[in-house]
Amino acid sequence: MIPLAGMLLGNSLSGNIVALQNLYSAFEQQQAEYEAAIALGASPSYATLPFVRVAMQKAFAPILASMATTGLVTLPRMMTGQILGGASPMVAIKYQIMILIAIFVMMSLFVTLTLHLSLHRSIDQQARIIVRLIKKE
Repeated sequence: MIPLAGMLLGNSLSGNIVALQNLYSAFEQQQAEYEAAIALGASPSYATLPFVRVAMQKAFAPILASMATTGLVTLPRMMTGQILGGASPMVAIKYQIMILIAIFVMMSLFVTLTLHLSLHRSIDQQARIIVRLIKKE
């Protein structure tokens, strides 16, 4: 159970980091677009939708690439370990597919929840972005 939880949480953490970095950099770089959408009457959730989409796409890109190349380009450690341990290759492949799907589902849930909570804390009642980012000088 511990290795499984480690794989799920580790991948979810890396996905959250990528998503939050992209979300806040988009806020910093495209704040004018957000404010224009709000000024035209869009709700904060609608105005932030493009930022959230890009953040989610960039967060999911590594796991989707890994899932697409598994077995063709790379042999995952878990599957290789099971085959070397004497398990049937078909059983090892089924376990690896199950793990990849579990990682993707867990990452999807965590990234969605993190972005939702982050937007809730970053935008006030007047639809202003209240997070002040530290700019590099």
